[in-house]
Amino acid sequence: MTRRQYENRLSLFAAWARGKGVSSPQQLTPEIIGDYQAHISEFRKPVGGRLAIGTQLQRLAPIRTFCRWLHSRSFLPSDPSSELTFPTESRTLPRDVPTPREIGTVIRRLLREQKEDTQWLRNAAIIACLFSTGCRKMEAARLRLCDVNLETREVRIEKAKNRYGRVTFIAPWASKLLARYLQEERPKRWGKSDVLFPSTHSGNSASEPMISYIIRNAFAGLKNKHIVCHSLRHAFCISLLRGGANIRVIAELAGHNTLSSTSKYTKLELTDLRKVHERAFLE
Repeated sequence: MTRRQYENRLSLFAAWARGKGVSSPQQLTPEIIGDYQAHISEFRKPVGGRLAIGTQLQRLAPIRTFCRWLHSRSFLPSDPSSELTFPTESRTLPRDVPTPREIGTVIRRLLREQKEDTQWLRNAAIIACLFSTGCRKMEAARLRLCDVNLETREVRIEKAKNRYGRVTFIAPWASKLLARYLQEERPKRWGKSDVLFPSTHSGNSASEPMISYIIRNAFAGLKNKHIVCHSLRHAFCISLLRGGANIRVIAELAGHNTLSSTSKYTKLELTDLRKVHERAFLE
């Protein structure tokens, strides 16, 4: 964590604490820090989702470090963060994961629209790419034309989150959709650009916020589900698991550093567990 990030996250805590009447570090107590942890765990982002566990950890860790430093320098008689317990990642499957049928329905709806000003074919290709390759939105935004081989259906991801490149594959149906996009829509709008998914106006690489908007807007009609880009990555890993892939294959295709990262994507849904239970007890 850089010094600027450290200061920024401490300033968020300081602003919240001032609103609670805390004007100096000497007034910090375990109860105040506990209230702040509860605040960020219940905080809702503008799009409606909660803060990720990793984001919560990033906001809490500087507070513990700061309090320990104050105590070690005798600015505080005791460490008010001593009772702070960091949140842990849930081991259950995320609730808002689209099914392959729902993804197919959304793509078909986009293909039926075919409006001149919506880049409908590009948007459908982005959804197909995110789901069938499991790439992150950052990775999809940085894809170049030379990274995709439609004959072998290989997608080479050079700039990954963990800084290691990998090769993944695109499904046959998604490859056909991508080929249609490259033949019909892309040459007319962004012929000179070498990026796979250009931004609407500039032709440069699509921004991550733009891809996020495309996904949220496309799946807005799904009832009781808040679908974001990473939801499609969850769906990719679950589809591989149900197709018989072992955890090492999923980790390699998804670009995970450790198997523990893969395990949180591959928890079985309640319907799968119900089928196993019924076979064991009701036959």
